[in-house]
Order: sequence, then C-alpha cells, then structure tokens
Amino acid sequence: MEINDYINIGINLLLMMITLGAVIYAKKSLLANDAPRILVTNYQEKISRNDDDHFEARVRVKNFGNGVAVKTFLLFITDDRGVKHYFLSKPIVSLESKCEAEAEIILSKDDISHEMINSISDKKKPAGAFLISQDFFNNLYYSFISLAQDDSHLKDFSVPIRQVSKFHPIYRFIRGFIKKANKQKNTYTHRIGRKNSKMLKELEQMMGGNTNI
Repeated sequence: MEINDYINIGINLLLMMITLGAVIYAKKSLLANDAPRILVTNYQEKISRNDDDHFEARVRVKNFGNGVAVKTFLLFITDDRGVKHYFLSKPIVSLESKCEAEAEIILSKDDISHEMINSISDKKKPAGAFLISQDFFNNLYYSFISLAQDDSHLKDFSVPIRQVSKFHPIYRFIRGFIKKANKQKNTYTHRIGRKNSKMLKELEQMMGGNTNI
C-alpha cells in the first residue's frame, strides 16, 4: 500500500470517530432535554407494632424536567429473618413536567410481619426505599430514600435521581427487584386482590350466618 492509501484510511477512521462522537453527543443532548427530573419533596412513614401490625409509606414527588415520566414506583425492601421482601406501590402514570403526584404503600398484617416492621428501624437490617421511574426511551431512574427519622436532610445534600441506561448493570438489578415483587405477590394489584378476597370471604360468611338464622 502506498502512503496515500494509509492517509485515506486514517482520514476515514477519523471521520468515523467524529460521526460517532456527534451521534453520542446528539443522543445525550436529546436525553438531557427530554428527560424527566424527579425529586422527592416529601416522605412519610407510619408504623404500628401492636397486635395489628401495620405499615404505611407515602412519597410525594415533582417532575422538574422537561420529559414525561411514563411510570414511577415507590419500591420498599424489608427483611424477615434474612429473607428480603420487595413491595411495589401503585404506579404514578404519565407524570408531566412541573406536575406533582403521590405514591403510597399500605401494608396490613396480611402483607407484613412483625419482624419485617422491626427491620425498618434496625440499621443493621437491609431495609430501604427507592423511587424508580421510567422515561419514553425505556431508561430507568432511581433514587434511594433515607429511612432515618432524624434531621439529616437538614445537614446534607439530597441524593438526586440517577439515570440508568438499558446497558448499565444497575438496570438489571432494578428490573430484578420488580420481578421479585411480582413473584412474591407484593405489588399493588396483589395486595388489593388479597384485600378484596378477604372482604368477599367475610361477606360470604356473614350471609351464610344470616341464612341459617
């Protein structure tokens, strides 16, 4: 090969690198302009440790970005004797720019054990809460929510929600958490189904009792 051939190959490789860089930059610019920016504005918990174990978690979020958050979940993780349990809230659907919404997880004694409630306040237990969101490009966003019942939020910066592409390892972890919540029947629809089944069973028992009178 002559010198001119090497020069042409070098020029072509350089042009390919420039084109690839331009494509990556354009994609990042598009994602930056059209991505949702979800921020947790309020988080509350209510725990009952009496005979009727009960737990409630509510998170209020606002979309400060330009893009629409297609679905946003509150994910809660508790521990029961070394076994992790994953709970999903009802999704916030199509959270538009500058809009606010609330997601909640309400667990009765049929959903959560006394040990799981204790793990929430035990720092040694792997309990935690996450905000998970999805955009139109199927990228995921997540943010850890501190369960500390103190004034730490007044002493340090808030943890911003982070974007996770489909090729990032954390993407698979998040998808795995959601699959585990479904497998354990701890999604919103599963909890509502159990509640409705229990109410229907109690109603049938009441009607049966009245019939025998």
